[in-house]
Amino acid sequence: MADSQTTPANPTVFVHMDAKEDLSSSGVAGKSMTWGSMEERVLVRRLDWRLLPALWTLYLLSFLDRANIGNAHSALAESLDLTERQFGATVSVFFIGYILLEVPSNLVLQKTTPRRWLGRIVLLWGIISTCMCLVQQYSHLVLCRVLLGIAEAGFFPGIVFYLTQWYSQRELGMRIAMFFSAATIAGALGGIIAYAVNNLEGVRGLDWWRWLLIIEGSPTILAGLATLVWLPNTPATSSFLTPREQVIAQERLRSLNAHHGISWATVKSTLTSRNVLLLCVINYCVICPTYVLTFYIPYILKEDLSLSDLHSNLYSMPIYVFAAIVVIIIARQSDARMQHRGKFLFCTMAVVLVGFILLSVGVKVKTTVLSVIGACFSTAGAYSSVPLTLAWVTDSLSMGTATATGTAFVIGFGNLGGIVGPQIYSSLDQNYAVAHAVMCGHATVALVLIGTLLWLNQVTSITLDTTQHGSVLQQNATGRRHSSTSITSLLADSDDEEFGQQHPTTLAMNTSTSPSTTERTGLLGYTHSFVPRRYTAEQA
Repeated sequence: MADSQTTPANPTVFVHMDAKEDLSSSGVAGKSMTWGSMEERVLVRRLDWRLLPALWTLYLLSFLDRANIGNAHSALAESLDLTERQFGATVSVFFIGYILLEVPSNLVLQKTTPRRWLGRIVLLWGIISTCMCLVQQYSHLVLCRVLLGIAEAGFFPGIVFYLTQWYSQRELGMRIAMFFSAATIAGALGGIIAYAVNNLEGVRGLDWWRWLLIIEGSPTILAGLATLVWLPNTPATSSFLTPREQVIAQERLRSLNAHHGISWATVKSTLTSRNVLLLCVINYCVICPTYVLTFYIPYILKEDLSLSDLHSNLYSMPIYVFAAIVVIIIARQSDARMQHRGKFLFCTMAVVLVGFILLSVGVKVKTTVLSVIGACFSTAGAYSSVPLTLAWVTDSLSMGTATATGTAFVIGFGNLGGIVGPQIYSSLDQNYAVAHAVMCGHATVALVLIGTLLWLNQVTSITLDTTQHGSVLQQNATGRRHSSTSITSLLADSDDEEFGQQHPTTLAMNTSTSPSTTERTGLLGYTHSFVPRRYTAEQA
């Protein structure tokens, strides 16, 4: 293959062509395939505009339908004669089916198409959420919440897995954060809608909270129908891309998506990996305060500041808007410094700790300023920590079964926080100072575990550097080419090669005849070397 001239400002990317059928349809079969960084940026921008607004909207609707009972807390409890414990149970039962079905859902997603599977999820939960307006007693409400959790199971991990089929490792954290920022906007928008819908009390004989469920659930049904028609399945079949862009979109992630079908050995190694298990516990400690804030911020503000239902929803809006801005800023910075994702996560969880300390103090001294500042800190820190955790997980896993299983498992385990958090706040009979202190404990445990992973990173990095140095010395002595040290066992504690494989970033190759050594970032922040190869379509 003839070398292409490159410049540091616009490097040429060389890729291998495994699928000649894809290339032949694009008119590039039998040729070497190159593209510049500017062309790739244009492609990524097109993907962003086509995918992210739709996914953001779907997750916005998801959080509105999931958390709307938090905005209607007092009115719902009064109408159905619910105790605080019953309300907490209503919030928690959502997560039973949601947790149990997340991993199976992602495995099914591998065997079907995203358009069909994700569209079915959205349509089904929209129907159930809207039908919740018909409940007349506590048992009906619990049943609807259980069914809602079952219907919605797999949506969030499915979207994370779906994004890995379109974006590289370096691009993924920002996209997950942009997608997840819909949750914070949903908190603000939910407050606005609840504030407006409050005026519909008694219209056509319905309580205002029933109108809230109808107004927020109906658009989800329409969105589900649109998803079944509109959502692109893969880059290869996307009509919004040109034939050349289809090839580039596939080839820049070819090595990441080389695994097809379900590997049960990979499922086992992923679920038993030390790092994945630690990240599961970290995610639980992140999700628990996140869902507490999702369901209880309006009610906490009402009790602490002696506000009405109407004004507590209104006061919660700027808190969520502030959190949404912080989520995007933190994600952008963490994508630019992938090797420091753990340090970013440590900082955001430290902010959560400070926020809940301020909330706890605010309850005792009845200080409005401390309560509002504490709510802003804890909400911004918690919501920023979720995409950081998920990006850290996807950084560690090869594509296919490992990513589908790992992300769903970490998210599913973390969602235990959705069960535990509401139970803590409902069982303490509005003793929020103690409940906030428990959330401080969760943040502290997260900080300890994140610090442990960062320490393991340092130890593993030193071990790996020493091993590689010895191998290079041996290569120089024998004159044989050295193959880079495998890090599979170091990352996954597993012999399964698929799980241990790391995400290669896009390679900028020079024009020398001998391949250069490129550094790749691993799970916990260290780098290791590997030797990239060049391919042409004739060699495939």
